[in-house]
Formats: sequence, structure tokens, C-alpha cells
Amino acid sequence: MNIQQRQQHRFLSRSILITAILLFLANTAWGETAKREASLEISPDTTVDPVNISGVAVRGDFLILGSDEGAAIQVLKRNGLKAYLSDATQVIVLDNSGDEVDIEGIAAGEKYVYVVGSHSRKRKKVKKSKSSKKNHERLATTKSEPSREQLFQLQLDADGKLVKDSIKKLTLRDIFADHPVLALFQPIPSKENGIDIEGIAVNEKNNEIYIGFRGPVLRGNFTPVMVLTLDDGQFEQTTLKHELRYVNLGGRGIRGMTRIEDSFLILGGPVGDEPTPYHLFSWDGKDMVPGKDRPKASEHIKLLCEIPLPNSTAKAEGVEFLEQKESKVYFLVVYDGEKNGGGTAFSCPLQS
Repeated sequence: MNIQQRQQHRFLSRSILITAILLFLANTAWGETAKREASLEISPDTTVDPVNISGVAVRGDFLILGSDEGAAIQVLKRNGLKAYLSDATQVIVLDNSGDEVDIEGIAAGEKYVYVVGSHSRKRKKVKKSKSSKKNHERLATTKSEPSREQLFQLQLDADGKLVKDSIKKLTLRDIFADHPVLALFQPIPSKENGIDIEGIAVNEKNNEIYIGFRGPVLRGNFTPVMVLTLDDGQFEQTTLKHELRYVNLGGRGIRGMTRIEDSFLILGGPVGDEPTPYHLFSWDGKDMVPGKDRPKASEHIKLLCEIPLPNSTAKAEGVEFLEQKESKVYFLVVYDGEKNGGGTAFSCPLQS
């Protein structure tokens, strides 16, 4: 190949690359930022940590909040168009053991409310006050907490109060342990790409609960979603059926999810503490692992917009569908690291 041919080859390669990048940007709504519609006035009781909000659901006039600290959720009643106040509220303790549940997701159907813990393990942190030897020992120590490994079902009445004796719970621990993929990640701490649940959505019509994982994210950027099916609608450990599907969020984990008619909104964000932008996706609920028999698996998901953060330390931790008008979707986002969750209503275009 002579010099002129090499130059033509480089020019052609560069043109193809630029074209591919432009097509990628066009197809992924790159640069689209969610439009802020309103900031909610949320006044929770101090029983639920007012800063570390990690889960949210809306059911009629009631807002349900959860924190990754403690073991309770809180139900707040709407007061006007944008305010949810604690003067008409109920704090519901899910676990009386005194241990942290690490609530990471809440989903509200017409009949039941579901709350899920992270099901994650922790590794001890290095401390400057410790010797190097002690810190080596701390790094070699991981810990599981049964209180984090719980999925709850409960009922609320028309006034947003807990229906007596309606709290049921089970664990997904044994399901993960028997799964050929998830079992490999179960002993790994959550911040190291181990198992870490942060999303939940419900389809009561089909008796389905969708569990979204922040981690692990597998090679090829495949993030798992476990679909649990309740046999005859019964919330029972022994009859729980499950199927693992995968979504591709560009290397992101699921930080929140919510049902929107016959599809889902997924809040995607960093698996660990890397500075990855938070994005909102629309997913049709179908598995995205491609193959020669499924050449269009990538079409099951669409990037809608980027989610802005209120400050440099805040993390977008929960999303809830509000309504759909024409070609726009309206949704609520809450943050860990912002006072009272920083509840904000956003909108962004729904791509066809």
C-alpha cells in the first residue's frame, strides 16, 4: 500500500468512525437532559432517615418513602399539588429485629405494596486509626446480614394505613444461591460488582415482580433483572417461580425502576462510585441477550434522557412513573444525599 492509498484508507476509516458516532448519538438521545417540572415539598418524620432516601412509590394521594438506613417505610399524604406532609402519615416498621433492612426499592400496585432489601454483602473499610496488619484483616473480612435479604409484601387501606397483619416477607437468598450466574456473585460485596438489588416494579395483572440489580453487571454490559411469578398470586417462598432476563444499560446498574403501562422506566447509574451519569431508559420487559435468532435484541430498550443531580454528592436512588401525555413521560426522582430525598418531578420525550 503506497502513501496515497494509506491516506485514503485513514480518511475512509475516520469518516466511517465519525458516521458511526453520529448515528450512535442520534439513536441514543445523547445530550438530552430531563426537564425539571416541579420540586416536591416532602416533610417526612424523623423516624425515616430524611437524607438517605433510597426508594419511592406513589399510590393515589399517598407517597411511600424508604431509606437504606433503618427498617421502616413512611406513607405521606398529598396536600395540594406538590406537597406531601408528615402531619397525615404513618411509619411502618418492616423488621423488628433492630437490624438495618437496607431498603432499596418500593413498588405499589393496586392491591399490594412491595419493598425489597439489597440482599448485599459488605466488606470492612480500611481505617487510618488501625495498623496495616489490622487493615489487611479488615479487607479480608466480608459480612452478610440476613435483615438485608428480605422482600416484603403489605397492604394499605384507603387512608394509607397499614392493613393489620398484612406484612409478609420472604428471602431471595436461596434462589440466588441456586442460580448458575448469580451464585458466583453472591459472596462478593456489593460495591465490588457483587449482588446488589436497587430496583423493583410490579405487574399485578400477571402476578409478576421485577427485581432490578445494580450489580452484578456482566461482560458485554448485561445487567440482570429477575422476574418473580407468584403462583396463583400467593406470596409464598415454596411456590415462587423465577426467570432471569438481561438489559443493556451501557455498563450501568439499575438504580431504580417503575412500571409504565406495558413497559418500564429504568433509572441507570454507576455500579460503584465511578462518575457515571444517571440515565433514564424505557424497557419493554424483554430479554436483551442477542443471537442469530434474535438479531434485534438491542431494540428492546431506548435511552430517554440524562437525570441531573442536585449536588455533587447526591445519588439518584428512586424513580416513579407519574403520567404520560402525548409524546412525553412525567416521572418522580428521589435522591440519597439530598434533604428529604429532594423529590423532583421531571419530564422527557418518549422516543417512538
